[in-house]
Amino acid sequence: MAHSLTTKEDNKVTLMLKVTPKAARDRILGWIKQPNNLSLLKIAVRANPEKGQANLAVQRLLSKRLAISLSLIRLEYGMKDQYKRITIIIDPLRLDQLLEQAIREDNT
Repeated sequence: MAHSLTTKEDNKVTLMLKVTPKAARDRILGWIKQPNNLSLLKIAVRANPEKGQANLAVQRLLSKRLAISLSLIRLEYGMKDQYKRITIIIDPLRLDQLLEQAIREDNT
């Protein structure tokens, strides 16, 4: 899971995202490797990037796919940008398993 985390402590994980609004469907697309060796999780949502709709759609998608409460997912940075930083309260190993499963399911 080293490629997917920016930080982890106890059961708190910080991830970097690249979000595409106005997509055909909500889905977790996979990892994008950056030149600085940081990986971004690419997510597409149907919502428009207006009035926080896309941000909420990202949080709801992750909440559903990770089977956790929406309150455990916090948008830390990127409220008005396609690049975002989120913090999730979840076991890092469980997060990795659930994200890999979601990526497989959403891309078949």
